[in-house]
Amino acid sequence: MTIHIVGFTGSIRKGSFNRATLETARELLPSDVELEIISIGDLPLFNQDLETNLPEPVVQFREKIRNADGLLISSPEHNHSMPAALKNALDWSSRPVNNPIMRGKPTAVMAGGANTGAVRAMEHVRQVLLHLEVNLVNKPEVLFFNIWNLVNEEGKITDPTTLQFMNTMLQNLVALIRQTKADLALAH
Repeated sequence: MTIHIVGFTGSIRKGSFNRATLETARELLPSDVELEIISIGDLPLFNQDLETNLPEPVVQFREKIRNADGLLISSPEHNHSMPAALKNALDWSSRPVNNPIMRGKPTAVMAGGANTGAVRAMEHVRQVLLHLEVNLVNKPEVLFFNIWNLVNEEGKITDPTTLQFMNTMLQNLVALIRQTKADLALAH
């Protein structure tokens, strides 16, 4: 059975280096694992007034998250934190409060930026994800220092050390998904 991972990035610009990390991750995954990369750029700002009649982009986003076996998030750093678009997407996925759609979802986070590698953004994303009760891959932490130097003209990462960290993290994510699916099958 194919494992379905949904990936998204906090960077909504064309030519995003963090999207390139997702494209590279897609190539590192085993053949029985697919990575669907989605955009969060169409999500309206979170507004509780909209919850009674959810906008279509929110419905589609939430459905993708709900149906995913696992999640892969790649974030740049904006002003020492995660981008507003990513925080907004996480806010939409935090509902309903008593049963957020991400609860228990195996999730891995990567972050890329300048000479700090977006470490502050990663910590903020992880903090929110822990609040949402995801099943977070803790190690290795994959940070892309000076990310623009790691992405080639084809939009892929080719640095062997970086690829090794990514590969290990992805193996851990897939193992966590397999274990979660096995646990759920036993519970039913």
